[in-house]
Amino acid sequence: MRKLSLSLAVALLLAVVVVYSVAQKKAGASDAQYVTQALSAAPKAVAKDASVARMDDSGKMTTLRKGKNGFTCMVIGAEKMCADANSMAFL
Repeated sequence: MRKLSLSLAVALLLAVVVVYSVAQKKAGASDAQYVTQALSAAPKAVAKDASVARMDDSGKMTTLRKGKNGFTCMVIGAEKMCADANSMAFL
């Protein structure tokens, strides 16, 4: 039962990410604006070397900026987030 709940939670999170990323892309933010917005989610020490990813309409992640510290930042709807490699594996 616990495994089923976790699977459903991950599936729901993925669906939310896809829906919000489509909305974000339609909002028309340029890549430069998107990178600035995504990096604002992290402390400066993390943001300076973080990757930035954007999800397209099909749910595919595109790297807009390659980082060096293992963190990836992105914008999902109106929410900004930065996560390490382990957390990004769930997306």
